[in-house]
Amino acid sequence: MPAKKTRSRNGREKVVSPKGTGDISPSLLRKLERQIDDIQDPRRYVIKRAPHRLMPSEVFYNISDDTFGTGIEHATLFKRRKTAVVVAGLLRSTSRIEEVHYKRGEPIVRSRKPSPRGTKRRR
Repeated sequence: MPAKKTRSRNGREKVVSPKGTGDISPSLLRKLERQIDDIQDPRRYVIKRAPHRLMPSEVFYNISDDTFGTGIEHATLFKRRKTAVVVAGLLRSTSRIEEVHYKRGEPIVRSRKPSPRGTKRRR
């Protein structure tokens, strides 16, 4: 019996083998699909501290050195926002989470800031 093609939640095509013919269990298949989605998703999160009078520029957290640096290139990129929030909470500082877009071999692109709440759109 040939394999059946279906669409996943994110619109990507996936191949599902008929029951009893594949070596991969359904739970392992779901785990592999989640990992592939994580790799293909360009969104990452960084921890940043806003500028203040002692440090006039934004600084980004590097978890491996436990330091803040001025370049986003040296910041730790988190795959999940939830993880970044937990780490930022452990820092006990006025740090914020910023979403960036990253693909291996390309420069980090900062996301656009959302419009402030309470602003009205023009008609």
